[in-house]
Order: sequence, then C-alpha cells, then structure tokens
Amino acid sequence: MPPLPVLFGVAGLLALAAAVLPKLVADRPFSTPLVMLLAGLLLGLLPLPYLGDWASPAQHADVVESFTQLGIVLALAGAGLSVDRPFGLRR
Repeated sequence: MPPLPVLFGVAGLLALAAAVLPKLVADRPFSTPLVMLLAGLLLGLLPLPYLGDWASPAQHADVVESFTQLGIVLALAGAGLSVDRPFGLRR
C-alpha cells in the first residue's frame, strides 16, 4: 500500500482540480468529468513502483465494486441535476 502522505497528496490535488476545472473548461466543448476521466487514465498508466499488488483490482473486488457503485450514483445525480439545462454544442 502506498504511504499515507502520498494518498493524501493525490486526494488533495484531485480536490483542487475538481474545484478549479469547472472555471477552466466553462467555454470549452468538453466537460469537467471528461477531463477528470482522462486524468485518471493517465494516473493509472503511470509506472509507480511502490504500488505492487495493491493496484490489482482482481484482488480487491469488493472495494472496486463499492467504488464503482459510488461512481454510478454520483454520475446519475449529476445527470439528474443537469436535466433542465439547455442543450447545445457549447454545453
């Protein structure tokens, strides 16, 4: 398992990005979730030596399932909150 300060650092950077990104991509054709998804893909592809078997989803299927359910609930809540927003190419 990675050291706790590394996990807190990554969580802090992601929280900062989640606070700043909506203002940066407001006038762009892509959304904040897309940018965060790409950032997660890039983070997942980084060769981090200290992760070892900790990063194996097959060994921690229950944790992966819980995070997946949480992600789906948050995505559905976000979609539900934006239902009344006008549809267009800029949004």
